[in-house]
Amino acid sequence: MKVIITSIFIGLGALFGQEDAPQASKIYWNSLSTDVNVGVPLADDESLEGGRIQIRVSFNGGESYADLGDPAEIMGRDVDDLKEVFIPEGVFEAMPGINEGGTAQFIAEIWDKGGNSMVGDVSDSILTIDQTVPTIVSLELVSSNQLEPGLAMPGDSITFQLVASETIDAPVFEINGDEYGGIGVEKTWKAVYPADEADDGPINFNVDFKDLAQNAGATASSTTDNSSVSYDRTPPELENEKLSTSNPNHPTLAINGDTVFLDF
Repeated sequence: MKVIITSIFIGLGALFGQEDAPQASKIYWNSLSTDVNVGVPLADDESLEGGRIQIRVSFNGGESYADLGDPAEIMGRDVDDLKEVFIPEGVFEAMPGINEGGTAQFIAEIWDKGGNSMVGDVSDSILTIDQTVPTIVSLELVSSNQLEPGLAMPGDSITFQLVASETIDAPVFEINGDEYGGIGVEKTWKAVYPADEADDGPINFNVDFKDLAQNAGATASSTTDNSSVSYDRTPPELENEKLSTSNPNHPTLAINGDTVFLDF
């Protein structure tokens, strides 16, 4: 059997989390993951057809490995190509030793049809298990209005302050139908909304957020301290204005010493 396994590629079906930062290479098993996809490159060796591949996993930093699922048969089309082995969610999560916040490393043993076997190198890809859904610790909003923080008028701004239970990606604030990106780092984020863009009435919003593993928190549409802001761009108007004086002889005339009244 002529085969040298140089690496194993880890994927999580269509639902996997991976840090967005260019320098990051973490792959996550998150709350939405459906399967582990292990890709094993096979050599151009006809003796591999009819053989099998056994994926093994370690949850203790490579000290020991256990069989992960059943062996996968090697078909003719797999030779000199990348053989993908899918491990269902139920099989992976039932493995002894798996734990939240831990890691998983993978190796593969390959048999040709004659029974010769070889164990490959440990994959460079390490899977991090994070299925904890982030939550909001606090979400507050306040107006820059100097007289009343719960009211806003033209020229004011409205600040949203968000604190999450763990480090999250930049949250998205949907405010009165428009989206605004959050500014901040790790657990603490904010968004500043120009009040001039609002319609009269309460400021409506939704906040969507995910942790680094792409576990999505529950969309927030209200604050944790019951704070709210209403926008009012309409200037006040006087109605039924009436001007009169204290003159006893004529209510619309005034002399020295009289008082003028404005009623509305």
